[in-house]
Amino acid sequence: IRLATVGIGFDLRTFPKEDKARFLRSVSEGTSRGMPAWASTLKAEQMDLLWAYIGSVNGWAAAADTPQPR
Repeated sequence: IRLATVGIGFDLRTFPKEDKARFLRSVSEGTSRGMPAWASTLKAEQMDLLWAYIGSVNGWAAAADTPQPR
C-alpha cells in the first residue's frame, strides 16, 4: 500500500515517528487542509492501530509498542 496521495494530502511515508501526538490530533480533530475529524467515528485504540500500521509500513521499531488488534 502506498501511503502517499497525488497532490492532495500528506505523504505518510514522511511523517516523523516522534510526532505521534500530532498524528492523533490531526486524526481526531481534522486539519485545515481538508481532512475531516474522526474523533466521533474512531476509538482511541483504533487510532493507535492506524499509527502502528503507518509505523509498520515505514519500518519504525517504535510502532511495536502499540497494542495489537484482538
